[in-house]
Amino acid sequence: MAKYSLDFKMKVVAEYLSDTIGYKPLAKKYKMKDTQQIRRWVNAYQTSGITGLKRSRQNKKTVMNRLKSKNKPDANKIK
Repeated sequence: MAKYSLDFKMKVVAEYLSDTIGYKPLAKKYKMKDTQQIRRWVNAYQTSGITGLKRSRQNKKTVMNRLKSKNKPDANKIK
């Protein structure tokens, strides 16, 4: 399960984008360890909208393995 819900992420991002509060005060307000997570959410939202904040359920290792196997030359074709 995700640590932060989509609603929570949207709330934090909207609060930051309202220009009334910065990263550090937001992190402190919501008892977050540091500002990096908030920065990633804001960047993801600005780049991809709400889709950028949604949790991807795709296994990234599997996707990378598929991409790597597509780029490998076929052993039968080389001979």
